Amino acid sequence: MDYGDLKLHGYSHFNDPEMFKYLKWYYRFPMVPYETVYYPAWKYPVGVALIRLTQRLIKKKYIPFKTKAGNCDAWKGVDLNTDKWHNDHIEGSNTAFLMYLSNQSGETGGGIQFRELGVNKVHTIYPKKYDIIAIDQADKFQHRVLPLKKPINRYIANIEFDILES
Repeated sequence: MDYGDLKLHGYSHFNDPEMFKYLKWYYRFPMVPYETVYYPAWKYPVGVALIRLTQRLIKKKYIPFKTKAGNCDAWKGVDLNTDKWHNDHIEGSNTAFLMYLSNQSGETGGGIQFRELGVNKVHTIYPKKYDIIAIDQADKFQHRVLPLKKPINRYIANIEFDILES
């Protein structure tokens, strides 16, 4: 992860299959629908434990600062209302790691866009399997998810931290 990019552009995009050691098991459970997404039927307590183990891996490898563990979740699909420009800081922590276990493309949809308020430039990423996108949740940055164009399995996890920089 490039911490400079995270602070300058609001995101850092990289690929690291090692970080999916626990998370890949999360999606092997039967899935049940909730609003516009699907969650594993056995999310509690097994699924939550797998997500928290993933959070520890990320902290150990990528965050050299003091942190406070934040919200964690994982699902299949595109979450309700995430197609509008937004920032998740109000709901949680100052940094999020979006982790992808599926391939998105311009053909399939499901990409993610980033912008800085007051700057007329939008960055679009179509994540691939094992991609991680770290997001700075500072108020000046926003993101949105592009709608799916094809019915693919879009597997994603959101692992959050409050990074206490020194």
